[in-house]
Amino acid sequence: MPDTSDDPDCARCGGPSDWHGVCPRCLILGALGAPAPADDPEPALRLGKYTLIAELGRGGTGRVWRARQDGQEREVALKTLRAGIGADDSARERFRREALAAARLRHPGIVPVHEVGQADGESYLAMELVRGETLAQRLQAGPLPPRVAAALVRAVANAVRHAHAAGVIHRDLKPSNILLDADRDGAPRLTDFGIARLVGGHDSSLTSLLEGLGTLAYLAPEQALGQGAKQGPATDVYGLGAVLYHCLTGRPPFLGETPAAMLRMVVESDPPGLPSLDPSVPRDLETITLRCLEKRPWRRYPTAGDLVDELDRWLRARPVLALPRPRCWPG
Repeated sequence: MPDTSDDPDCARCGGPSDWHGVCPRCLILGALGAPAPADDPEPALRLGKYTLIAELGRGGTGRVWRARQDGQEREVALKTLRAGIGADDSARERFRREALAAARLRHPGIVPVHEVGQADGESYLAMELVRGETLAQRLQAGPLPPRVAAALVRAVANAVRHAHAAGVIHRDLKPSNILLDADRDGAPRLTDFGIARLVGGHDSSLTSLLEGLGTLAYLAPEQALGQGAKQGPATDVYGLGAVLYHCLTGRPPFLGETPAAMLRMVVESDPPGLPSLDPSVPRDLETITLRCLEKRPWRRYPTAGDLVDELDRWLRARPVLALPRPRCWPG
C-alpha cells in the first residue's frame, strides 16, 4: 500500500489523504455518485456522407459502426458519441481528446483516424475498419501460449512507444482496446485514445474511467488515486503489464465484485502470483510482468521502449534485466 504517512488529512473524513486533500475512499465514493449518462437514442441511418450498416461495439461514451462512405469503395469504422447530440460536455471533451491524439499518431500498430467531423449536430470519427476480433474476445477462450503473449504485448508496447514519442499517453490499455487484425495475420492494433493525456494538456477525471470492472482491472494505482502529476509513460507500462498478465493467466490482475472493491485492490493489494494461476508461466516472463505492475511508477520499466527491449531479450532466450521477486510473494 502506498505510504501516506506524510500526507494531509482528508477534507471529507479526516483520514490520510493522497489526492488533492481527499482520501482514496472518499474519491471513490464521490466518483461513484456521479450522474448517470443521458439516454442513448439510435442515430439516423445516415450521418453526413456516411451510411451506417451495423453496430460493431460500444464503450462508456462512444459507439462504433461499420459504415460506408459516399463516393468511396471502402468501408470505415465510424465512432459516434453515445447519447448523440445530447452528450454532455465531458463526453464531448473525451471525443475531442481522441481526435487530437489521433492526429499526432501514424504507426502500423495504431488504428488511424481518417476524418473528424460533425453532421446533423452529431460528432464522429471515421477510422480504418479493422476486421477481426478484439484481444478481449480472444482471451475468452483462455490464456495465450507464453511466446505468443510476449510477442503480442511487445508489438503493442512498440506502438505505445511511438505514441509516447508523439506526446500521447494512452492511459486506457486493456484487451478490449487492442484489435487483432485478420488482414495482417492477427497483428495487434491499438485503438481508443479517448482518455489519453496529451503533453501540455489537461487530465480527464477519474469519473471518465468508471465505465465498468473491465476498465478498472487495468488501472494503474496513480490513476485510481487521481494523481495526475504522476501519470506518464510508466502509467502505460503498468497497463501493458496488466494486459500481459491477462494474456498469460486468462484473467486480469484484480477481480472485484464492485468498482469500489476493485479500486481498493488496485491501490492496496498485490495481484496473485502468476504461478498460483498457471505454474507453467516461465519465471523470467513472470518477472517482467510483475515489474510492470509495481505500485510505484519509478519501480516499473521507465518507458514502453524499455519493456520492448526486455521482451526482446526474453523472446531471444537472453537474460532479462529485471530481478525476480521471491516465490513466496503474496498470492
